[in-house]
Amino acid sequence: MTSILNWKAEYDQDDSVIYLLDADWTIARCNPAWDRFALANHGEAARSARVVGTRIMDVVPPDLQDFYLAAYGNVQRFRRDWWHIFECSSASLTRIYQMRILPCDAGSLLTINTLIGETPLETAPPPRRCKTTPAVTEL
Repeated sequence: MTSILNWKAEYDQDDSVIYLLDADWTIARCNPAWDRFALANHGEAARSARVVGTRIMDVVPPDLQDFYLAAYGNVQRFRRDWWHIFECSSASLTRIYQMRILPCDAGSLLTINTLIGETPLETAPPPRRCKTTPAVTEL
């Protein structure tokens, strides 16, 4: 299991955006991919140095908060992995991600966002900008 005390070095080498929430859902650590994603998407204010110590719901858009409250709450309560597929496109790319939330030590939660598809906007349908699909509750 993962906690802030045994963050795996491999997380820092991974291209997926990975972050750890403590038991109170405060962002405890982010891997370098978090910053790369933020900076590539004009999210300078979302760099890890600025969000570590912030509750995750403070950075989730209001229209998605109920969705993620249920997801994080169920993983923490039932100690089961949860995942879903979502779109988070940029001005030039349509991007599809898989998000996994895993239960960890002492009630903490590890979130892994992995890019599973990317298409230049010229050949893709218009982006929907970070929309979620219905959740899959069990693997």
